[in-house]
Amino acid sequence: MSYKQIQALLIEGTKDSNMTDHVNREWQYAFEPGKDKMQDLMGECVRDMVMLFAMQGHSGFSASCAIACIEKALRQEPLSPLSGVDGEWTEYADGLFQNKRLSRVFKDGKDGQAYELDGYAWRDKDGHCYTDGNSRRKVNFPYMPIDTVIYDEALNPKQNNGVHPDPENVYVAGAN
Repeated sequence: MSYKQIQALLIEGTKDSNMTDHVNREWQYAFEPGKDKMQDLMGECVRDMVMLFAMQGHSGFSASCAIACIEKALRQEPLSPLSGVDGEWTEYADGLFQNKRLSRVFKDGKDGQAYELDGYAWRDKDGHCYTDGNSRRKVNFPYMPIDTVIYDEALNPKQNNGVHPDPENVYVAGAN
C-alpha cells in the first residue's frame, strides 16, 4: 500500500473528527499554506499523525497517557526507568560505556559510576546557555531522566573554586 493510499484511508476515517478539524485549522493560523513547500510537507505529516491518533478513538485519560508515551518514544527516551543492568550498555569506546536506552547516559568502565552527560547547563550574563565538563549529573538506578538543570554561570565549578552547586549529584570523571 502506498503512502497516498494510507493518507486517503486516514482522511476517510477521520472526516468527522474534532481532532483533525483542530489540527487543520491551527495549521492554517500558524503557517501560510502554499508559501513554503517544506512547511506544507510538515503540515501534511503532522496532520497524518494526528489523524492516525484520532482513528484510535482516544479520549480524556487514554489520550493523555498515549501522548506522553508517544512524546517519549519520539524523543528516544525510556518509557520505564533505566535499570543499569549489563544488557543496557554498549562499549562506545575503549572503557567508555553508553546506555542503549538513553544515549546521554554513560559510564567509565564496566562497573563505573553512571552519569548523564548534560545534566547541568550554565547561563552566562547575556542569557546564553552552555554545557561543559562540569555538566555531568550522577545517575543512580533505577533512573528516569529529568530535565537539565540550568544554573547561573557564577555557580559553575570552574568559576566557583571547584564547588558544584549540587555536589551530591555531580560526577567528575576520575574523582568519584
